[in-house]
Amino acid sequence: MTRSPRRRDRLTAPVATPNERRCDFACAPFDRAAAEMERKWGYDRLPALVSVETAARYGKLMGDFNAALDDADAGQVARLSEIGIRALQAMDAEAEAAGAPKFPDLWEYDLDGFRFALMHDNAQWPAVKAARPDLVLFTMREAALALKAFGETGLIAETKKAFPGAEVQAIRPINNMPAKFFESGGDQVPFAAEGRI
Repeated sequence: MTRSPRRRDRLTAPVATPNERRCDFACAPFDRAAAEMERKWGYDRLPALVSVETAARYGKLMGDFNAALDDADAGQVARLSEIGIRALQAMDAEAEAAGAPKFPDLWEYDLDGFRFALMHDNAQWPAVKAARPDLVLFTMREAALALKAFGETGLIAETKKAFPGAEVQAIRPINNMPAKFFESGGDQVPFAAEGRI
């Protein structure tokens, strides 16, 4: 929700001015409060769980806060940081009162000891990881990209089109596949029983 854009030490930011450093430290409590809300509700998700009016007021605050950071106005950054903490607390209370869900829908699976879960999007990552550190997390987009890597008109997609009930049983790297499967006049690709590959 907010993150100080500058570094706080001379090694990583040797040209930061004293005012820029004051701004960084004035941001720290607001950053901590924002991180707590991200762990509870998901990354940048809280403004979507409150009324339009509340979200718009928070958006204005963030615009003013970012302008103060750009101007390296340490006094204004400190003042807006305090207001930001109160705004996060108010949004948290509003989301709680509305019964907003804290934990996303997950699709968990264990494939031979590889335990993972699919989430709708990455906004849920902090909340899920805090509650379930044992899971490897993927978004639906990541899963789609992995499947698309096999080609939209590749073997898996074409098999699913030809055999709508087919289920992928295993995927073997292409370098393990005998070359004759791909040569003209070679053997047909071996399908298992019941249309499964």
